[in-house]
Amino acid sequence: MGPEKRTQTQVATIDAARGIFAIAVMVYHLLYFNGFAQVERIAYYAVYGFFVISGFALYITYCDRLATIHDLRAYFIKRFFRIAPLYFVVLIARLCVPPLPGDLFYRLLLNFSLTFGFANPGSTALNGGGWSIGIEMVFYLVLPFIIILCRGSLARMAALTIFASLVAVLFINITLRGNQGVMTSELWERYTQPVAFFGYFTFGVTLGAIYLSFPTLKGSRYSVVFIVAGLVPLLLLQTNTDLQLLTGGTGLGLAIATCLLVAGAALLPEPSGRLRLFAIWLGAMSYPVYLIHLLVTTFLRNLLTPGLGAIAVAVILTFALSMIVNRGVERPFREIGKKIAS
Repeated sequence: MGPEKRTQTQVATIDAARGIFAIAVMVYHLLYFNGFAQVERIAYYAVYGFFVISGFALYITYCDRLATIHDLRAYFIKRFFRIAPLYFVVLIARLCVPPLPGDLFYRLLLNFSLTFGFANPGSTALNGGGWSIGIEMVFYLVLPFIIILCRGSLARMAALTIFASLVAVLFINITLRGNQGVMTSELWERYTQPVAFFGYFTFGVTLGAIYLSFPTLKGSRYSVVFIVAGLVPLLLLQTNTDLQLLTGGTGLGLAIATCLLVAGAALLPEPSGRLRLFAIWLGAMSYPVYLIHLLVTTFLRNLLTPGLGAIAVAVILTFALSMIVNRGVERPFREIGKKIAS
């Protein structure tokens, strides 16, 4: 018999990591728009960490629940009601914040159908940061094939992760080579494709399989080792341009660092009591904070003078709106999805 598998699918330390990544993206944008700093690695690698977390969380939840057509139907319904309601609410709010793009109708079709992940998500997403949601929808479609093809084999998952990562490295370096170190809008459109991030997602799937197969790793000293090993390069590696964060040895090293951070978070001891509740709350706030903060920032730029005061107002307003939509939109629609799927 193999190692005993873990049955609990909610990992509070991963919830906390998801929330911290969302806050990190918000901090990056607030610092940038208020003229304090432009630290691209915060935004880049926090978002990439989302893909790792997504692969991890989806695998430990659905690894043995996608065996039949009914299972697949339930999976896709639950995923739709997890992502779409809040995305649509924020999308409608976005239409009230000028300027609007000239190709609005085309982009509305892609966004409301959630198919923009297949159509240059970096340029077709209407919501700020929405490009990653489009790519996430692509990964939702791919996950059942990964589970069916790998059939719980760690060796197959590891091979898929290595292959996906090598393809991503090649794609990124070929796509971004020969430029002057500046991420232009045209370059961003070419770069933000699912293939560039699939390695992160498959690593998360493999991490989920390891987590389930070796429960004694949870709470081990390796968690701190991985976190430190991930933080050091993310904090200390020096680059001259933002493209160096993504290409060459530096880009590869920072990508590995992001994966190590999530692995460390997954293996940290589970908190208890109020600390656990706070970690779960952070996770619940991650999606609304990620989607809402740019709308809030854009709205406030016309009302407040840039500075610490504007940042404080943006943070308070973002979290207030996030708690409202989590309670009034996300939770009710998630329950509706569960009822339809059952």
